[in-house]
This record gives sequence, structure tokens and C-alpha cells, in this order.
Amino acid sequence: MPFPSRKPQKLASTSLLNYEEPQIIFYTGMRGSGKGVAVDKSAEDLYREGINIWHLWGARSFENLYWAINKNCGAKHDNFKKVIMCFFDRKQRELNIDSVDIGLNPDELKQCLLDMELEKLIKILTGDNQIRILDKAGDFVNGELLYCKCKRAYPITWMVPEYIEVNQESLDKFNAVYWKDWREYNQAYNDGHVKPYISPWDDVDVTKMVKPNTLVKPLIQVRHITPATTALRKETFREQFTKIVLEAREQHRVVVMNPTIFEGTLDKFQTIEEVFRMLPWLMNVSGYFTELSESDVGKPKKYWNKKQKSWHKVAIVCNELRSIVPSSRLSGEASAGKSKKAIFDIVPEMRHMKCWFLGDYQNPDDLYSGVKHQSNAIVLKNASRNLVGEDMTWIFDSIEKRRLSITKKFYPDAELKTMYWHERDPEFKAYLDDIIPRVDDLPKNQGYVTYPNREFKKEKFELPTFHHKSSLEDFRKDTGITWTINKEMKPKVDTATAGEKRNAGKELKEIKQKVMVMMDEKRKDGLSWKQIHIEVMGMQDKGEIPDLGYANRTPKQLNDSYNNWKSKQTVADAS
Repeated sequence: MPFPSRKPQKLASTSLLNYEEPQIIFYTGMRGSGKGVAVDKSAEDLYREGINIWHLWGARSFENLYWAINKNCGAKHDNFKKVIMCFFDRKQRELNIDSVDIGLNPDELKQCLLDMELEKLIKILTGDNQIRILDKAGDFVNGELLYCKCKRAYPITWMVPEYIEVNQESLDKFNAVYWKDWREYNQAYNDGHVKPYISPWDDVDVTKMVKPNTLVKPLIQVRHITPATTALRKETFREQFTKIVLEAREQHRVVVMNPTIFEGTLDKFQTIEEVFRMLPWLMNVSGYFTELSESDVGKPKKYWNKKQKSWHKVAIVCNELRSIVPSSRLSGEASAGKSKKAIFDIVPEMRHMKCWFLGDYQNPDDLYSGVKHQSNAIVLKNASRNLVGEDMTWIFDSIEKRRLSITKKFYPDAELKTMYWHERDPEFKAYLDDIIPRVDDLPKNQGYVTYPNREFKKEKFELPTFHHKSSLEDFRKDTGITWTINKEMKPKVDTATAGEKRNAGKELKEIKQKVMVMMDEKRKDGLSWKQIHIEVMGMQDKGEIPDLGYANRTPKQLNDSYNNWKSKQTVADAS
């Protein structure tokens, strides 16, 4: 590692990711601003530098398991562009389908056109074998629309609690353990990988035959863990987790855990708590994560590959960070206090444990400040001034000053109060927005990297090369993997103490109160009960609040609950 300079460094002149020095980077922005995409892309960049990735928390839709999924969206969207260019090249708004030649067979072309119609890029005209280009197609070709460009999948080790029984056949099918068809088998035969020869006319169903182990590289590998809910179970979990991460490092797999797979209210929080609690031992005492030497590798360091150089490095990734490190403002699930305390204790020293830490959150006030203020950088995505919190409002003023400085080069008499006159020029405003957009006007693929010394810079974030899950996609449907719960293997005793139960009840009551206050504010803002119901459902889905049963309530029932609460508040205020 090079010697550090004694002079203060201009942070904004450096790259966001430092592959040599551990960092803590948080990503924030309003819902749908692309902060999760930015986290995933940063994590992928770290992975491709050979760093071990532990993606231990994600949205409760198995979003962080999509490392292992590739839908070849990049190739599909490239075909979309080829079709659109057929219109542009011929300067026509309508084309005969038979004249569209982009190298696909008829069935593939038909599916391509159906997908394009679904995305409202073209219109298939019924009856006359014609297609018509739509206005949105121009935006697509010019890069104005964002879309998944996945082209690869990464192997993962999925940690699931011991009471989850994954259907092995469904897992094997996803991992391509069986032959896809006769052509795949025949190609393997021609390459000398399998025997005997099987004719396509033989009465043999090769799709039910298992491939040789040498030809199978499973994308998803399931490993069972014992949730760390008691002292004895913690010891078992520590042994299991150590074995899992060492195996994953050897195979360069991403270690993944998602809260949705846990059944208990304590399981998930106490398990991630234990991961952070064991970091000092695992990273600094065990000897498993010691930097390799030239004698270990057997060659000079300048000839090492990235995996060897990063053998001792780990990046922990947690989406929806507020679920496990909630502030006192609006707590999530009652047991989140366990993970919160562990993360707060460990995060300040993570750089001494060779650990990077990436996480995202929506509202800074929802994240425990003791953790938030430990970051090396905060990536600010599209957000409003009232969302980012007091700590970050400085960037809005700094951006306005920079915009004014640029404006003065063209309009010397410009001032902050009169800038809007100059911004009425569409071309000049577009130029200004391209160079330094306001935070609430940031494109989804851009963000401002902010530093503790109040430096900042604009950064572009491409999508990761694995599939980016949309809100409507379903992990089980996309993979075909199924599982059941073995109730006999679930802990038979409630591991919560009487004090924990009382605190949990108290916290739940406080959460319900805060939700009602939030509803009251939304009503004052003019939102309908249907809109409020959607907002609350979104908070549940994101893990911002525990499951309070709002999915089973109608907007009218929500209104009734609110009226009941409001009447009690009125009585309490009167007394």
C-alpha cells in the first residue's frame, strides 16, 4: 500500500470505490431513485476485483438473490434497437414484418416484436402483417430510457435456516443439472464429455438425465444455518458460517441471506447480529482472513490475480439498511434493536477488519445516526430537500451556487434570485441540467457522491450486469425453485426473555402510534385513503414497518381505524 500523504486530500478527485482501503458507503434517495441499483453496481465492481461479497440483507422480495439470474436482457434490447433502426434506415413509420431482417428466425422475431409492443415501442397492426413505430422508440434508441442490460449471472451461496427444505429437483433444474435437450447432450458427446451416443430417435428422454459433475457449475448453492437465537445455537451458527464463507471464497461465490426466508421474529435479527459480533474474531484472530504471502501463492505479487490480492478482503452489503439499524424516530420490527446495537458497535472499526460496508436507505432520519455518521461517502440519488435531512441540505445550496457561477459566464448580471429568467431558455437550462442538475432533478442513473468535508461530485451509475429485479418480478417464478417449512425443526421454545417480550409489545404500540400520526399528516396533505393504503403497503413491503396486517384491510377499514384513533386522541387532549 502506498504511503499516505500528510496533506489533506481532495476527496472529490478520487474514485468512489477504493479497492485497497476499506470504506463505508451509504446510498440514499427517494423510492424508485435507483439507489439499490447503485449499491448493486458498486458491489459487483468490488466482486470483480476479487473481494469477497456477503450480501446479508435485502428487500423482502429476494431481490439480493438476483446475482444468480441472467435473463439476457442486454441481447434482447439490442434486438429492439435493430428493429427500430430498420424504420429509421428506411425513413418509414410502418413496415411489413417480412421485411424486418435482424438475424432472428421467424419464432424469435415474433417474440421480439411482441416484447416490443408490450414496452410500447411499436404497434403490431392486426390483419395486414404490418408494424408501426411509436414515439417512445426514439427515446429508447437515444438512451433516454433506462432498462436492464444483464448478460451474466454470478454463483451464490444462499444461507437458509435449518427448517427450510428446498426442493432439490427444482434447484437442480435451475442449476441446469439436467440436459436441456438432445442437442445439448449430442454436443457434449461430440466434445468427448459423455457416453454413449444417443440418437434423436432413441426412446430416451435426455431431459431427465443428470449431467456429469464436471459439466455442472451450480449458480445457486444452498447451505443451511442454525439461527443464532440461543448461546448454544450461536456456537453452532459460528461454525457453520465460518465454513460457508471459506467455501464461498474458494469458489468465488457471493454469500447471500434474505430476511424473507426466516419464519421467526427473532431469527433473522439475531443471526445478522451474530455475523457482526463474530467479525473481530473471524477477520483478525482466526487466521482465515490473513493476507497471502508470496510463499503462499508461489510467485511474486506482481503476478497475482485479483482473487489472490483480495483473499483477505470482505465487503458486507445490506439493502434496506433502516430495517436492521432503525432510528428511534420510526422503528421497524421489534427485534431490530439487536442488529442495531451490534452494527453500531462494529461499524466504526470495520476498516481494521479489512471490511467494506455498503448500504442504502430512503430517509436519513430513519437510520440510526451513530451508524450513518461513520460513512466515508454518501451517494445522494434523486431526492427532495425535506427528505435528505438537515445534515445534507448544504449540497442544495452548493449546487445553486455552482449553477449561478456557470450562468454568470453567459449572463454576467445573473443573481440567484433572477436565475430562473435565464433558465427559461430551454437550450441553456438543458445545458445547465446536464452539467450540474439539481438533486430533485437527477436522472435515475446519476447521483452526487458527497464527502464529510462537504466536497461532492456527480457520478454515473450503470446497471449491474446481472439481472436487476423489477417490482413485479417474482423470484420463485423466475427460478422455479420451491421450498417448504419443516415445523419440527423450528425452535420449540420462545427464546425471547420476559423483558424482551414486554419491550417488543411496547415498541409495536409505538410503531402503530407513529403510523397513525403519519396517516394524519397524509390526510392533511390531501391524500385519499386509497393512496394512503398504497403508501402503508409499500412501507410494509420494504420492511420500513413490520407486517401490521394492512394487506388484509381495505382503504375503508383503514379509515375506520384512523377515526377510532383520532377520537381517542381528541378525548386524551381534552382531559
